[in-house]
Amino acid sequence: MNNRVPVLPKKTATLIYIWLVGLTLAEVAIAFVNMPKLAGTILLGGTTLAKTLMIGLYFMHLKHDRPVAWLLPVVPVLLAILFTAVLFPDMVYHLPLSFQ
Repeated sequence: MNNRVPVLPKKTATLIYIWLVGLTLAEVAIAFVNMPKLAGTILLGGTTLAKTLMIGLYFMHLKHDRPVAWLLPVVPVLLAILFTAVLFPDMVYHLPLSFQ
């Protein structure tokens, strides 16, 4: 079995780095643009997801792992969804939140 970590070519690493910088600049621009909060939240979440996938696939070398390794992030995500769903009634009815 070959356990060597594949080397990322410099051209690919540079391209991914440029995309990450571009997405970060887009996130900063989204934060300063006057748009509805829901649209801004969706755009920020999308850019964050894209950056996370690029870092995981290329710099953490998950692109070359077995498919079962993709199931590892599922457990924390499901727990976060479960905890949010369980605490949601308390957040809605007991915290002094003001959504405009």
